[in-house]
Amino acid sequence: MNLTEIAIIASEIEAAILGRRFSKILRLSRFEYALDFDLPNSLFLYLNIEPADPRTYLVRRRYR
Repeated sequence: MNLTEIAIIASEIEAAILGRRFSKILRLSRFEYALDFDLPNSLFLYLNIEPADPRTYLVRRRYR
């Protein structure tokens, strides 16, 4: 991944969470977290900080 791709991803995330209220951090596993910014449609910012496979997504919460 190069700096241009990172900048594009960062701007997409910024557009989604800018001005939103931070609510909570959900720990999914040792390296996985979901950040709740009270986004519409139950979207969360998913972070995987595993050194070998870091990832960041906007994900929709699944209800059981």
